[in-house]
Amino acid sequence: LTYGLLRGALSNAGPRHYFAGDQLNLYISSGKLICDTPVLRDSVDNGDGTYTLYIDPAALNPADIEGIDLSNNCVSALQVLVDNRSRNCNGMVYDNLLVTNIRSRGFLIKNSDVVVKNCTFMNIGMGAIAINMELEWSESGVSENVTIKDNYFENTGYYSNLVYYSPITVYSFAVQSDPSYLSYRDMLIEGNIVRNRSTPYALFLCGAQTVIVRDNDFGDHREYMNYPAVYVIFSQDVEF
Repeated sequence: LTYGLLRGALSNAGPRHYFAGDQLNLYISSGKLICDTPVLRDSVDNGDGTYTLYIDPAALNPADIEGIDLSNNCVSALQVLVDNRSRNCNGMVYDNLLVTNIRSRGFLIKNSDVVVKNCTFMNIGMGAIAINMELEWSESGVSENVTIKDNYFENTGYYSNLVYYSPITVYSFAVQSDPSYLSYRDMLIEGNIVRNRSTPYALFLCGAQTVIVRDNDFGDHREYMNYPAVYVIFSQDVEF
């Protein structure tokens, strides 16, 4: 499998060197995972801006990439995103932090094995905790095994009341509940307190599976009294 440098986009995604055993993920622009397999040996730098990866041929269905130019690695052109799941800064713990006075997001999480606990988020213009792989920026990092526990949120989402600026947001491009589109999994959202949000929902889940939501106090919002506190779409195995 040969892939190349992202051309004509704002981010610096790809190409990157892979080592034997690294976990390769391929996503198409709709957010569908089309390949999840270990690399069999170290990648080869071809010296022309491309790398060659060695994978089990059975791990990739040719029909999934028919008509796709892998050498352009650019989802904004309806291509694919090549992601090294093994090297996404996995294993982060955020404990007892104050995050305040930010126009954008408090935490933008794109990795796995993450714990956010005992933190305070105040005056956050968009989502306080956003778990979003953002394929449109050709950025990657799907999140699995994430715990969001015992955090306090106040005055969030004032930049815009868009649904994906909810205080806690898990958001993908999932357009159906097919498991291959549900990239986020194994999450615990527990014991959090939300106050004075500017968005209809306190929690937004899209493209997630195997999520436990319990013992949270999402407060109320007079402007959105007719809205539920939680909005779940294109997800499965969500337990309250």
